Amino acid sequence: MSLARCRSVALAGVRGTVVVAAPAGEHHALPAHMAAIALRYDGWRVHDLSTDVPSSDLAAFLQRERPELLVLSTTMPNPDATATAHGAADELAIPVLIGVPGRRLDELVAAARDF
Repeated sequence: MSLARCRSVALAGVRGTVVVAAPAGEHHALPAHMAAIALRYDGWRVHDLSTDVPSSDLAAFLQRERPELLVLSTTMPNPDATATAHGAADELAIPVLIGVPGRRLDELVAAARDF
């Protein structure tokens, strides 16, 4: 990213706060980190919690931070862990985007802008 782009993002302000995490049992870090970088580049304040985040820890973090959006990164879908993580966000009325294999980063960023 160029310094000019960094400055323009900073001057434009923050779009909102997003939490990027991979649910419990998900050990593939690269997709979550790529999502975090793309969202940060788009002007979001990003909390990148990385991989294998226990549902109880994610719920506590969401409760404390109250982000505008939760992005869950899944490469080896674990329906139970994903549903539990999604449920924690639902309880706080936090929208959720789920990244899956094959979804492009520009699609993720465009979807995040809708929130």
